[in-house]
Amino acid sequence: MTLRIRHLRMRAKTPAGPYGADIRFASGLNVIWADNTKGKSTCMQGMLYALGLERMLSPRREVPLPHAMTSFLKNDDETQLNVLESTVSLEIENGAKQVITVHRSIKNALVDNRLISVDFGPTLTDKTVRTERRNFFVVDGGAAKREDGFHHFLEQFLGWQLPLVRRYEGSDCKLYLETIFPLFWVEHDVPPKFHPAAS
Repeated sequence: MTLRIRHLRMRAKTPAGPYGADIRFASGLNVIWADNTKGKSTCMQGMLYALGLERMLSPRREVPLPHAMTSFLKNDDETQLNVLESTVSLEIENGAKQVITVHRSIKNALVDNRLISVDFGPTLTDKTVRTERRNFFVVDGGAAKREDGFHHFLEQFLGWQLPLVRRYEGSDCKLYLETIFPLFWVEHDVPPKFHPAAS
């Protein structure tokens, strides 16, 4: 029942070229530290989005990621660059030491962002590996129950057996991953240190 995040890659294509970040995670505790507005929350949200868990962030169907991945970003010199396309990729490992890499489009006129592509191997950390790729869907109904639904696949990959729960109207349905992940997914900003004025 283990989920280990191994590597995050976020990319935004602009007229001036690609922008983005790669974060490699070690085993154990990892701390993402940066000044305000430098992308910490974007990275955290990107990981949830890659796993099709964006309903944790917002019930709306729009992509719940900031403008740096959806519309425009600013260079160090404050030049504004339009985002033409953007993607997120996440390499994860289960308790059996199996590794997959998931890819999801954030902005792309030709690719439906309800599609998640899965490489059955560590394609972010090992450029030599050649793997099988399979496509799954998220967001739409059936993603937790159908064979081609990503959350159905993810539940099996993690070795989970989610229980059936009662809906308001009385029928039973499987407990959704979006209801479980908030229990162990915490984003916390450390407030700046307070310096009392000299007397």
